Amino acid sequence: MKTRKIVEGFEPYDYPEGSRRKYIRLDFGENTIGCSRKVIDRLRRVTAEDLSIYPEYNIVGKLASFLKIKPGNIILTNGSDDALRLMMEAYLDKDEEVILMEPSFSMFEFYAKLREAKVKKVLLGKDLGFDKNASLEAISDKTKAVVLCNPNNPTGTVIPRDAIIEIIEKTKGVVIVDEAYFDFYGESVIDLIETYDNLAVTRTFSKQAGLAGVRIGAAISNEKVISNLKKISSPFAVNALACIALDAALDDWKFVSDYVSSVKESKKFLFNEFRRLKIKTYPTQANFFIADFGEDVKKICSILKRQGILIRDRSSMPLLSGCARITIGTLEESKRLVSEIEKIQKLLNLDTLLFDMDGVLVDVSRSYRVAIKKTAESFMEKSVSFEEIQKYKERGGLNNDWDCTIAILKDNNVSVSKEEVIRRFDKIYLGGEIDNEKLIIDIEILERLSNRFRLGIVTGRPKRDADYTIDKFCLRRFFSTIITLDDVREGKPDPEGILIAKKALKGKNAIYIGDTVDDINAAKSAGIPCIGIVPPSPSENTKGLLGSAGAAIVLESINEICEVLR
Repeated sequence: MKTRKIVEGFEPYDYPEGSRRKYIRLDFGENTIGCSRKVIDRLRRVTAEDLSIYPEYNIVGKLASFLKIKPGNIILTNGSDDALRLMMEAYLDKDEEVILMEPSFSMFEFYAKLREAKVKKVLLGKDLGFDKNASLEAISDKTKAVVLCNPNNPTGTVIPRDAIIEIIEKTKGVVIVDEAYFDFYGESVIDLIETYDNLAVTRTFSKQAGLAGVRIGAAISNEKVISNLKKISSPFAVNALACIALDAALDDWKFVSDYVSSVKESKKFLFNEFRRLKIKTYPTQANFFIADFGEDVKKICSILKRQGILIRDRSSMPLLSGCARITIGTLEESKRLVSEIEKIQKLLNLDTLLFDMDGVLVDVSRSYRVAIKKTAESFMEKSVSFEEIQKYKERGGLNNDWDCTIAILKDNNVSVSKEEVIRRFDKIYLGGEIDNEKLIIDIEILERLSNRFRLGIVTGRPKRDADYTIDKFCLRRFFSTIITLDDVREGKPDPEGILIAKKALKGKNAIYIGDTVDDINAAKSAGIPCIGIVPPSPSENTKGLLGSAGAAIVLESINEICEVLR
């Protein structure tokens, strides 16, 4: 079978890869808190009959009343995308002209090209605002359709009502106004559908009402237009569950109003914070905005994703080079976003890398950890698991392995002097366990990093232990500064060692790379960010603990470091 030539030239829609459920989703303009509880409760009462019969569209009257229009002015659609498709199919033939704003929602152009129409684009103006004069000049007797997005996706900028009216009056063809984000703006032209017979409006309930998953929208126009759309609409295009969900959502529109208010509050916070961070933003009346990250946009999107936050890289679109679109979520989500971006900004200007040794450069799960286990067990009549030892390390304040051993003994009501613990620990560790250590980091990675950054080590090991392992693995050539327990008054989480190393390396922008909460706290106290590394033999909570402690980013392995810093 041979497909239409026009279809062969299309690229599939760029769906998000993998599940987005575990992320803070600021990439697709969705309601970030979900739908009303009343919607969930109503869906839970769905019966077998609801699913086994074809949908009944009694909701149309209720929706029409909600929108203050007549039932004959509306047709339900499978999301507003479906409404746009119907309009194009009904009013646009091959080689006829359609005018689109640029940049704007990609599906406008997709549906127009599927009709093999001639697409004429009008660029947005200053600060991504609507250029009324250019738009009016583009309209001619050949113009069969004009599509306006208000507020515009992806920019969030708006088209004044008087400009829309001028366009409607000049256009002999149909003017389609996509009001997907109306609730965040508050101004509509639905009241003009009887005044102008060439006006159609599309709406969706994906954004404000949190119904993106059930796909329900509407086309709104005069009765003649709606009658024509019904002729070409697929029968039962909107499923029964979508109708049930919308019915319940309309009964709790206060939920939507409250959410819209929270988004507006969050927007004020975000714009103030982005101004403080010196990141350019553009005016918006939607629940998203454009941020200009410049040449770092792809890095920022990638690192944010690692940290559980999704934003949308729009840098390939006209006028949006270096830009990302960011959905405005709750105030809590916005604070998390700002915090992560602030950390990333520090990552992107690094000149100095400071490394912890144990669990980062070297696997000590069969050396120091074994020494802790054997030393503690030598004073007790019970065994200690490596999982227990890891939990002690995750407490914080036990970066020193002698102190960790003493804490285990104390919790088991065993009182031993620190001197005796050190003596027995060192006998076990230096008696053979030290030779069980393995290098974690690839030497090639150290070579690459040393060519770009000043490198140093800040470790809680005594100097003799550090020197032995550093020389065993031939690491000294990479690190011009090595700070050990012998060089400081207090070990981590005290920041002294990090501060000494940073000063010695004369680094302006440094970061510490560690695998414990103590490492992260030491870095924070030193005023620099920390990259968390999940060590060998972690607990199921390790990664989350490092993130919660304030790591700028958490990596599963030190060998991912170049990908982050490239």
